Amino acid sequence: MGQREVFKTGPWSQEEKEELTRLYQHHTLRQIAAILNRKFAEAKQQRKNLRLTKDTRWRPFDPEQDALIRRLYPTHQPSEIAAMINRSANVVSYRAAMLGIRRPRDIKPIGAERLGRCGRPVRKVANAPHAEATNWKLVEVIEWEKINGPLPADQVLIVVNKDLPRYPENMMQVRKEDRWLLNAIEHPIPEIRELKVLKRQIEREALRPKPK
Repeated sequence: MGQREVFKTGPWSQEEKEELTRLYQHHTLRQIAAILNRKFAEAKQQRKNLRLTKDTRWRPFDPEQDALIRRLYPTHQPSEIAAMINRSANVVSYRAAMLGIRRPRDIKPIGAERLGRCGRPVRKVANAPHAEATNWKLVEVIEWEKINGPLPADQVLIVVNKDLPRYPENMMQVRKEDRWLLNAIEHPIPEIRELKVLKRQIEREALRPKPK
């Protein structure tokens, strides 16, 4: 009986993935599987995982092209980079993955505005990686802070009179734990609003446990 062929098993290394990507343009999967000493089914699945396609514009990347991809990929579309180096967008994406480069979810410039999840305008104020929640701030908060200074982290703004626009003059800062004021304060007379707030604060203090 002939000796049974032993294939390499286990996770694919980065070097194997790069070799598969390089060979795929000019070899069949069966040829590549034999070169890498992997089963054909594994090579086929790995090709699928890497989303490789036959591209006539595939050729080895030189250091200048790699540097360009490293510099532009986080902030530009793959199609834009591909046009610069006569490649396809897919090949640029594959190469970026091989280089370990990821596109951030949020690539809009500082100062850009959009509607937030709350349905109100938000503006980009920072570019911190993996911190989309803190990179954007409500425009109404930004405008309020221009007049009143930074809003403390434990406080939020609420609308004083819901019948008027959300201008800074119609916003009031309260502690986050007092968000009940969003629904409780609706009276247009300032004195009555202040009495309501004072009453609620007294009630809360009365319910606090007394130190022994």
